[in-house]
Amino acid sequence: MKRSIAHPVSVEDTVPESGFEHSEGASDLLSEIGSLWRELTALTQEQVHLAALETQRAGKSLITVVIAAVLLAILALGVWLGLWAAGIAWLVEQGLPLSGSLLLGVIVNLVAALIIYGLIRYQSRYLQFPATRRSLRGLSSRLRETH
Repeated sequence: MKRSIAHPVSVEDTVPESGFEHSEGASDLLSEIGSLWRELTALTQEQVHLAALETQRAGKSLITVVIAAVLLAILALGVWLGLWAAGIAWLVEQGLPLSGSLLLGVIVNLVAALIIYGLIRYQSRYLQFPATRRSLRGLSSRLRETH
């Protein structure tokens, strides 16, 4: 069957001559599939756009939280230093020499810093996902054994 440019190929022309022709049900099904596909792509685009907007908002919120945390740390440091100054002044009032009071304050701060350092070291090992790494190492060795 020859075709000219004036007569483009249609769906009916591509049906083999076996007698099979598209029924209206098949046409409705194709139409429904096309409609579902358009809805799916539109929904996907909307979700991606929403995720992008929320990512922008989350980034701005993170910056705000970090700035607020730095300001809070500065204020907390001021409170901490004020409490230590009051404690040292109280020790001096109780008759302890100023140098001894300052040394005691430094020792207490050092002990607190070492305790917090130990806590940080203990907790930081979980930042490396130890159970997941052990599991993956086991999986890796089992895969090597099978090959």
